[in-house]
Amino acid sequence: MALLSVALAVLPTLTAGVALLDANADALEVTNRELQIAVAEHAAVLVDGYLEASASELETVGRALTRRDLPQDQRLELALTLVDTAEHLDHVVIYDRHGRFIDAISDTSPGEDRAPLNAAVRETAASTGRVYGETSPGPDRRMRVVVPLVARDEVTGFVGSAVVVGPVAANVESLSDAHFRGVSHAIVVLDEQHRPLTSESLELDPGVQQVLTAAPPSPRLAQSLDLRPQGSPPQVATVIGLASRPWSVLIRVPQPVAYASLFAARRFIGSGVLLVAVISGLLGWLYANRLTKPLVRLTEHARALAQQDYAVRTHLDGSDEIGTLGRALDQASEEIESQTDRLAREAEIRGDLRRYLPAPLVERIVAREQSMALGGEHRDLTVLFADVVGFTPLTETLKPQVVVQLLNELFTITTEIVFRHGGTVDKFIGDCVMAMWGAPQPREDHACAALRAADEIFAWLETGNQRWRRIYGVTVELAIGVNSGTAVVGNVGSDVRMAYTAIGDCVNVAARLETIARPGQILVGERTVALAGDDFEFARLAETVQDGRAQPIPIFEVIR
Repeated sequence: MALLSVALAVLPTLTAGVALLDANADALEVTNRELQIAVAEHAAVLVDGYLEASASELETVGRALTRRDLPQDQRLELALTLVDTAEHLDHVVIYDRHGRFIDAISDTSPGEDRAPLNAAVRETAASTGRVYGETSPGPDRRMRVVVPLVARDEVTGFVGSAVVVGPVAANVESLSDAHFRGVSHAIVVLDEQHRPLTSESLELDPGVQQVLTAAPPSPRLAQSLDLRPQGSPPQVATVIGLASRPWSVLIRVPQPVAYASLFAARRFIGSGVLLVAVISGLLGWLYANRLTKPLVRLTEHARALAQQDYAVRTHLDGSDEIGTLGRALDQASEEIESQTDRLAREAEIRGDLRRYLPAPLVERIVAREQSMALGGEHRDLTVLFADVVGFTPLTETLKPQVVVQLLNELFTITTEIVFRHGGTVDKFIGDCVMAMWGAPQPREDHACAALRAADEIFAWLETGNQRWRRIYGVTVELAIGVNSGTAVVGNVGSDVRMAYTAIGDCVNVAARLETIARPGQILVGERTVALAGDDFEFARLAETVQDGRAQPIPIFEVIR
């Protein structure tokens, strides 16, 4: 009877256990494959985004080179500034309409970039707006990107750059470590010849390359594969193509790793069968029910990830492999959701702030290293005021549209000069611009930086006046006042409308110096002269700024 009882308990439980393992194997396989699909799509978006950003920066340089409202030297200067501040470009090569090399912006361009563009590249770039070339071999892999230069609806030339693909590999490695920790090179980016971009030393099994060659990856449909590389365990794989070019993202996870929870479950079920033979068949049913519910949650969660619904959570708190997998999926959802929101938020913030602040300060604000709350602090800084002398007569002789266009051109170049010397544009007041150095980013040489910017503004003004006299028949004259000292800087205003500005006696004196300066004159305060040292030559003037003070303030002129 005892043996019969054991047999009656063990046989149904054993049968149920085998069936349960089969069901769990199918569910776990679906879970792993759908997780791989979600991660592969995310990796493809990252790589496509990097390539799109590189091409967009190159197009921005191209538009600067074809601007009709700027002379050639200013277009080249603007293009050089754009290349120096670009995130993805370290050089730009200029070609004529026949693809012949003209010049290179920055001296870091590879030698092959100077080779003429063939007809196929030129025709494709002119018709589609951009061309992505093949990747070059070697550790410093680059990919040529070419876009046309268009002026008056005609292609007048081309600009290109060999973009380094190393950052793509770094991003993919980070994603691989986040989702497939412990698996070396789980995510691989392949170029058009199925060569791995993430590691120069990594080589794919010939059988894997044959599979990819026989069925090229599609950018719209991820493919699940079962790979059997020579000398290695079978792998669960997923491959998807990129939308921008014939690259692909391949995810490979060994089956013992992907189905580790299934192997553990088999051992657990076997132990459970022995236990059921002793205590009852009821515990077997309870165990089976307890095991299947987490798998159903995992399956539902994986489907949600495949549909890009990152708000779903498994809420599995168990200490076994399934609980570990559930927590890993929850963490993956949180990271993907957080990263997607952060990228969108940072892109919006960067677009808004780069119109007013230099790129390094924008990155500090986006990274939350610079506070945007109301409040202020004392800073040692230098303030510059630059004003158009005799602006009122100009407004009376020129049309309003011309006045606005002239001011926009003047402020555009002035802002670029301020940014180039590490300053911050505080505000535009009519025909006057206020800038400061030393806030929000502290710097020891704020006085010298402000004086160098003032000197460059006057140097550029000579070139600008040549154009304005030719087009508008007017000459613009500037007067500049510069003063150094301690001021209160911070966000001033309300919770819904604020401005980052500087307030204090230092600012008032700089504004006063600008009002008494003659055209072409740079007047500075005594503190600025002391900070500048021997880098500039000054002449003390007889005039002083009273401004209701008991002691007058000496005035100095920069000798240029």
